[in-house]
Amino acid sequence: MSLPVAALPVLKELITAAAQYQMCKEHERTERIKIEAQLEACLATLNANHEKFFRAMDDNRDMINRAYDAAEKLLADPKVSANPNLLQAVLMFLQNVHAVHSVNFVNAVNANAITRLPRIG
Repeated sequence: MSLPVAALPVLKELITAAAQYQMCKEHERTERIKIEAQLEACLATLNANHEKFFRAMDDNRDMINRAYDAAEKLLADPKVSANPNLLQAVLMFLQNVHAVHSVNFVNAVNANAITRLPRIG
């Protein structure tokens, strides 16, 4: 049994469409794999940034706590609390430590801890 001549172009188009569909399906699969790898790289970067940020927070907290402990010991001393000039100096020290440490912490995290995320797509 032979195909009618009119069926040949339809059959040819059907084969071409099936081949194009398979190519498109394969391209989608490879793009999905590529995007998945890029997302994994972003996740790894986010996790690394998270760890760096928490280490920086811990370091900052330790340093600021040492400064506060030293100031508390000074404030507990009756010689300091009774002397207005020494008391003012200790309080100014606390204010300066807090202001400088806050700015330095933000700058350190922004400059050193944060890695840019890979681009997806």
